[in-house]
Amino acid sequence: MIYVETGSTDVYYNFGVEYYLASEKKLDDTVFMLWRTTPTLMVGKYQNTLEEINRAYAEEHGLMPFVGSQFEWSLARMFCPEAPLDDLPFMDEETYAFHKKTGLTAFAYSSQGNGFYTKLNQLGEENISDRLKKHYLNDRNRAAYKRIKQLSAETG
Repeated sequence: MIYVETGSTDVYYNFGVEYYLASEKKLDDTVFMLWRTTPTLMVGKYQNTLEEINRAYAEEHGLMPFVGSQFEWSLARMFCPEAPLDDLPFMDEETYAFHKKTGLTAFAYSSQGNGFYTKLNQLGEENISDRLKKHYLNDRNRAAYKRIKQLSAETG
């Protein structure tokens, strides 16, 4: 086991080290990492910061400012009835206006929709993977695809 203690309370540094060790560095052993931060609000990727965080309280108590929030913000909208995504916030007009007003960065969870439109265009509905069909093949995305094709034809 590899033991790592950063000795830092900088949330950005610690998350960076954690990400590097978990995703980039190829290690042959388990990593056990201990770290702490200055008072910080940590929000998971399926949490809706607009609804779940009291920003005034956080600012009043000197908690780290938010760097960004992550939403399902893709032209291709996911749909899966047996595993609904009710807890995954989508970028709607209200949320977009909030981010524009506050300057809070928005990170797209799946900006490319797993290549849905490209694969739909190349392979056709009948030949895309079952996984893509299950998550993305719906009337809304079919209408968006039709509009994409129309705009492409008009603009070259």
